[in-house]
Amino acid sequence: MIDYEKIERFNKWKNNWEKSDLISLSDYISHNIYPEEILIISSLIFPSVIKVNECVFFSDNYDEKVYKTLSSNLNNAEVEKQINRMHIYDVFAHCTEEVDDSVFEKVGRFLQMAWSNYFCMKYPNKKIIVDYYNDDESYGPVLTVYQNFDENENRYRDQS
Repeated sequence: MIDYEKIERFNKWKNNWEKSDLISLSDYISHNIYPEEILIISSLIFPSVIKVNECVFFSDNYDEKVYKTLSSNLNNAEVEKQINRMHIYDVFAHCTEEVDDSVFEKVGRFLQMAWSNYFCMKYPNKKIIVDYYNDDESYGPVLTVYQNFDENENRYRDQS
């Protein structure tokens, strides 16, 4: 579970109130979040997907030319890994304020868990893997989604 008391943006806002000890996360949401923002964020948590042949791709990432080029050299799982790759830093490229790397990591871990559940429910008969990694060679936390037809494979993998 996420400890919201450790989120800097929430704490800065909360500490502006005279009786900050009475301020809750619900108060923050009520004062700062618009309902449309929840709908927008839900598209990240529950991404739109398309099926092409046996592959499953994020709709926003899919490009037919790229697919054809990759599929001529790679198996379906590798094509999915490439097309479905998401760099967390890129999702929040607009951030002009300094954001601690641990926040990006927590977002990546949250999305890994959310996508694992989402794909399990959406495609219960497919073996869909949600990989998370954050190593020296990657540009911050990275997630990718692909299928594995090996029945012994776990759906939730951590490669860090």
